[in-house]
Amino acid sequence: MSLAEHLHREHIQRIRDELDAWEIALDESHVPEPAGSTPRVFSREEIGLRPVKGRPAPLAVGSMLHISGGKPPSEKFPAFRILRTMQHYHIDVRGWDDVGYNWGVCNRGHVYSLRGAMIQGAHAKGYNRTHNSIVWLGGHEQHSDVKPSLLAFDALTFLLEDHAKKLGPGSEMLGHREKSRKSCPGDEIFAWLTAYRANRAA
Repeated sequence: MSLAEHLHREHIQRIRDELDAWEIALDESHVPEPAGSTPRVFSREEIGLRPVKGRPAPLAVGSMLHISGGKPPSEKFPAFRILRTMQHYHIDVRGWDDVGYNWGVCNRGHVYSLRGAMIQGAHAKGYNRTHNSIVWLGGHEQHSDVKPSLLAFDALTFLLEDHAKKLGPGSEMLGHREKSRKSCPGDEIFAWLTAYRANRAA
């Protein structure tokens, strides 16, 4: 490795460390509110996401819930870093214009602005042009000991209600597994979504 490459890597790592420290400071300054309150919404700028490559395209039909496939947030691997890594993978490896999801939520009850509301995403074949996507940062089967918290469900409710206001009372609310063979968004979130839809319909 050349000296220039070594210095470049050190510079990149220093930026990552600074961003991680920034997120931890933001997290500590915004203690989760009690259940039922409005969640804290972090902007793309606060998360440190790169600009969108392409021109955002609007959508307007419904919402779809997902679960992340990586590590759940922790002190050593905070949510901002997870989301930046996700965006890098979606843009640089998958070749997409941006991170695939519209929103993220975590067990602290925080909401993370990704593509944002009513913007075409890249999360489910056949539904990218029609449905807002929300991903819970809870890992996957290999992290099955991590369960959605009440604050995470509050954040999901906040986003689904906001989408319903924008799209109208007939807007769809789906779990990814209903339109694919995947287990996403996990048993707990899908059971909650099923009950949530039934209560809205009552």
